[in-house]
Amino acid sequence: MSLFSEASWVSLPRRSVVAGRDSAVLGEFLRPEVGLLLWDRPLPAPLRRGAREMLQAGARLEAEGEPTALLDSLLAQAPLPQAWLAELGGLALLLAGFAGRPQLRARLEAPCPEPAPAFRDSGPGLTLLCTYRGPATQWLAPGPPEATGAEIRQAATGSVLLLRGAWKLRPPPSPALSASPGSPPRLLLRLETLP
Repeated sequence: MSLFSEASWVSLPRRSVVAGRDSAVLGEFLRPEVGLLLWDRPLPAPLRRGAREMLQAGARLEAEGEPTALLDSLLAQAPLPQAWLAELGGLALLLAGFAGRPQLRARLEAPCPEPAPAFRDSGPGLTLLCTYRGPATQWLAPGPPEATGAEIRQAATGSVLLLRGAWKLRPPPSPALSASPGSPPRLLLRLETLP
């Protein structure tokens, strides 16, 4: 009986991280070696205001399907302003285009803060993350295979993260939860491809 499969001996190619402020950086995700793309864009004022209002209303939206059906389902759950419809629709079309398949799952929610969150795998397919309010997602930067400690990086609020394959992600650690009434809650969009 073998403890290791042949596949366990194959070394995977190192995935690269690409970042940029201009939307032209999105084209880099077409390169198969790019595993994480960070589009460091400014968050438009209507989305900033809308994020605050959605959090106050306790919004938790979830849907599956092709981008148009997904948007219709989200709209049936809560009235979304035009700026949010354009944002969610545009990002859903972007991810579906990169994936080459239109079936997506969307979740827009305020995840509960964790005092010491663990890094979790992003999933095997393509994932898009965007934090609209509060501290954004952290990830472990790839390093040389012999490195023992990986560098922790964090996206800015409003930035779009595109992920290919499993990445170690976590929400930022929350200071003592009872002692941080001034820290804003997070509003996070997670779009992912369905098998």
